[in-house]
Amino acid sequence: MPSKDYVYKTFGDNQECAATVHYDDSDKSSKAIAIASHGGAFSTGHKDIIPEGQIDWLVKNGFVVVAYNYRLCPNVSFLEGPVGDTIEVYHWSRKTLPGLLRRDVGLEIDADRITAFGQSAGATLIMTLGYESPRPKALLNIYGAAYFTDEWWSKPVPMPWEESDPAIMARVFDEVIQTSTDSKDFDISHPRAAWVCDKLKHGRLLSTLCGHMYEQCDPITMKGGLTKDFPPTYFLHGDQDVLVNVKIAEKTVEGLKKLGVETGIAVMEGGGHGYDFALKDGDKDFEAVVKPGLEFLKSHV
Repeated sequence: MPSKDYVYKTFGDNQECAATVHYDDSDKSSKAIAIASHGGAFSTGHKDIIPEGQIDWLVKNGFVVVAYNYRLCPNVSFLEGPVGDTIEVYHWSRKTLPGLLRRDVGLEIDADRITAFGQSAGATLIMTLGYESPRPKALLNIYGAAYFTDEWWSKPVPMPWEESDPAIMARVFDEVIQTSTDSKDFDISHPRAAWVCDKLKHGRLLSTLCGHMYEQCDPITMKGGLTKDFPPTYFLHGDQDVLVNVKIAEKTVEGLKKLGVETGIAVMEGGGHGYDFALKDGDKDFEAVVKPGLEFLKSHV
C-alpha cells in the first residue's frame, strides 16, 4: 500500500511532528479522511503501531488514513502536547493535506468527510476532536480512557512489573521532547519506560499527567462537556481489559445515548488491552469486534 510522509508541525529547535498518509492510488475517486491516533499512555509509542488491518480496510473503503506522531508526556503537558497536536493534525488534514496529495499523487480529498479513530491513549485524544469546529463526521474509540475521576484510575494495574528505580525515572526529565519511542526500549532500565510503568502500576498516570485538572483534561467534561452536538461515536473494547475497564466505554455510551448522540459498542469476549492489533479483514474476530467500528465511520462519510 502506498504512503507519503509529511511534517504537519515544527517546534523547539527545528523538531518535527510527522504524519504518514496511507492511500490507494489505483482509485482516483474523491477520498474521505480518517485520522489515526496511537496509544502508549500519552508518553510512548509512534504512528507506525496503528494496526495494519484497520488501515488496510479503511483505505480499501475510500479513505486516506493519516497516522501521526505527537509530542509525548511528561516532557510536555498533556494539553499542550498530545491533545494540542491532535487538534493541530486534524485541522492540517482538513486545510493543507488535500493540496499536498493533489500535487504529489493526484488524489482528491473531500476535507468535509473527516473522521478519526485511535487505540487506548489515542482513543482518548480523538475524543477531544468532538469539540472542534467543524466537528468530525464520526469517531471510533478503541478502549480509550475517560471519566478521569472514576475510582478505576486510582487502582494499581495488576501487571507483573518490578518497582522502578527513582533515579532512573528522574532521568526522563533530562530528555528533549520526544514524538516517538522504540518499543524495544520499553523496559524499566530506560527512564521513560520506568516512569510510565511506575505511574500505571500505582494508579497515578492520569493524576500525574493532568495535575488533578480533570475537568479540563477529561474528554467527557472538557470545554463544557458532552452535548447533543457531539459527533456520532462508536466503541470497541475487550471485557478482560486490565488497563481500561470496559465499564468506562459502557458508561460513555450510556451518556451519549441520553444526549441523543448516535453511538454503539462491540465488546470482545475475553479480549484484553490491544486485542485488535493482530486482527485483519477476514478474521472471525475482526468481523465481529473491529469491522463494526470501521463500518460506522464509513457510514457517516
